[in-house]
Amino acid sequence: MNSQRPDSHGQRPAGPEAPAALAVGPPAERLALERCYTIIRGQIEHEDDLMNSRLNWFITSQSFLFTAYAITAGNIQQAGTITSHERLKSLLFIIPLMAVAISAVICFGITAGVLAMRTLRHQYRNYVDESAAQLLPPVQGYRTTQILGISVPLILPALFLLVWLFLLVKGFRL
Repeated sequence: MNSQRPDSHGQRPAGPEAPAALAVGPPAERLALERCYTIIRGQIEHEDDLMNSRLNWFITSQSFLFTAYAITAGNIQQAGTITSHERLKSLLFIIPLMAVAISAVICFGITAGVLAMRTLRHQYRNYVDESAAQLLPPVQGYRTTQILGISVPLILPALFLLVWLFLLVKGFRL
């Protein structure tokens, strides 16, 4: 139940009550701090969800492409005719090329999400007084956990990109 006092229009603010630690300053300032925190935190969570969706889609696509590449590479020596051998050889070029393109696009999408979350954190810091911000948990964790959490979505597509580039170059030698 929301037992906060109604505002000048008789409306009760949405959301949970302010923690006792936020009982500094006029009620309007507390409400502004809570709303800012909730809005920015919600946007960061949205960007994080988008990044997770992109990464899941990426990993799924990479597993299909690696499977197709492995089957193609395994069958190239068994190709019965010159035509089938050439088709398989062209697939050893097309599959890694497609994987490289997907890896690059995902890198751009993940980077966009990281930059959006960074911008939101900066907006929060610029809007909220530093002493008031200490009354709430960090809007997106602490610096160390931010760096460690962001590293996997940024590094994983780059690693796949390097592997696919290696296979693309190696495919020309078959």
